[in-house]
Amino acid sequence: MQMPVGHAKELPPILDYYPGCDYQVIGLLEEKGVVSMAQIQDYVDREYEQDLAKILTKLQSSAAELGADALVITDLTKSTRVKDRELSEVNKDIVFSYSAEAIRLCKNENKNLRRASSYDAQGGKGHTLKLSQIKTEFDMSLVIRQKPALQSLIDEQEINSAQFNTKPKLQNKNILLSGSIYGISLGATRQHVLETFGYPSAEFKLFKGIESLLYGRRHWLHFKQDKLISVEFTDQILSYDALNLIEANEEFDQFEWQIEQGIKVNSSIENIRDAFKNRPTTASGNLLTITQKNVQLSLVFDTEYDPFTKETKKYLVAFTLAYSDNKKTNAELSNTSLVGIDDIIKAAQSGQQPTMDTLTEKLPEPIGRIFSDQHSYYDIFDNHLMLKYRNKKMAELNMREDIFKKSRIKSPKGPWKLSDYLYQGAVAETFKPYFEHDFTIMLGKANMRFPHMQIRFYMDGDDEYAGLYAIDLIF
Repeated sequence: MQMPVGHAKELPPILDYYPGCDYQVIGLLEEKGVVSMAQIQDYVDREYEQDLAKILTKLQSSAAELGADALVITDLTKSTRVKDRELSEVNKDIVFSYSAEAIRLCKNENKNLRRASSYDAQGGKGHTLKLSQIKTEFDMSLVIRQKPALQSLIDEQEINSAQFNTKPKLQNKNILLSGSIYGISLGATRQHVLETFGYPSAEFKLFKGIESLLYGRRHWLHFKQDKLISVEFTDQILSYDALNLIEANEEFDQFEWQIEQGIKVNSSIENIRDAFKNRPTTASGNLLTITQKNVQLSLVFDTEYDPFTKETKKYLVAFTLAYSDNKKTNAELSNTSLVGIDDIIKAAQSGQQPTMDTLTEKLPEPIGRIFSDQHSYYDIFDNHLMLKYRNKKMAELNMREDIFKKSRIKSPKGPWKLSDYLYQGAVAETFKPYFEHDFTIMLGKANMRFPHMQIRFYMDGDDEYAGLYAIDLIF
């Protein structure tokens, strides 16, 4: 039903710049859809912009659901989907996948400090688009096994609600080359960190011999033998999908940190070199490392091309504070075997309550745990598999194409396959016949309900050729 114009809510705008202030990122978004590239000029002229605008509207709607004031597009990838192999030269679709930051604007902004973003409100500025695979997600939701409401992955101790909800205010946001961050020094125990910072957003046993606490979406604190050995401020470990599971933490996600000499996020590399000109530094690519005694501060820069001066500028976006002898490592993961998926889906279609005993009996120990709130958390088993527990019961089984970013995490290649008809890239026309009830795809989504389960399909288009990239089975 069409809403009266007076009731329509304006969607958050897509900015073509990063605000000139310490704005808050409240969500990381990703939306995808099909833009037809049929080589028929009349169609291209008439429909191309409409197809693209539809994807951008989905991005804006997602930002609106988070309560964002605006959003900034950070990345765009594309891949080709042939609708008819015999007509591949003239009947080809391109799947566009946009990533964006949903932000809250500042009350006071210095417009002179704005930085141009890579993409404008129309989704592009003529940049070269890089090809990559579509992010494919498969989610299943089931209610079974008993678990404590919240439990630490690292020491298996139960976490009470009061402990979890205690979020101390940090008066110190300084990073010192002597080896301290926000008043915590390298070498501190995990317990001391918990007492100072409160309970983390997530815990990981991802890197060999290392236990990690994640505060907010970017602050990684790594421990070895219960001693803090390094701190990373980065968004290059978890995928956007996984980061979206983490609630924004006001103390850690406001970009308020400050390094010695007044260096902070978005500082230029020229200013930083000048500030530390009397200290040993080494440069490699987009990395500048400053050393003092047994401590290293590694600064990570992003680049921006200025078309007027024809110069490429570098500005600070991330850092690592660590002992000099600490080596940054990557993780190598193996896939977890899943069995019994067909039985689960068949039971739901027949109106029965599905069980997952066969599947869960062979699961290994999780390598990560994301705390959603005081009642629920996600256990991560590999680069694809997550289980969600809610109110002491296992409530969901989630499978993702990528939980981690590939730059740091290595895992076996290959798409997920849940059944003979539900798998990565399965088109709607091939799996619809396996369900008794038909469904309509609208804005890339479709729903189907059974007595004990709801199935939600996420597609990269609205037609019969749309490919499946995510599915939720919700009890």
